[in-house]
Amino acid sequence: MTDSPFPAAELRAAAETYDELGPAYRDAVAESLVDRIGRQIDARVDARLAEVVAGPPEPAPGPPLSAPTQAAPRGPRLSQNS
Repeated sequence: MTDSPFPAAELRAAAETYDELGPAYRDAVAESLVDRIGRQIDARVDARLAEVVAGPPEPAPGPPLSAPTQAAPRGPRLSQNS
């Protein structure tokens, strides 16, 4: 896995420590590993939630848009004296 939040070397080290310390410390080693993985997962979830809560990015600043103007009437002018 290349996208793993937990380095493979750390997993191997935890597994070796688990084997070397024997039964008296196995639970502590396992709990420590699960705790570290849990913190990494929590950090990733928090980062994704922050993106969702922040919403879409603000538009780039630029000149304000003007309101549409009404087009001038087309065609011949009719006089009211007819």
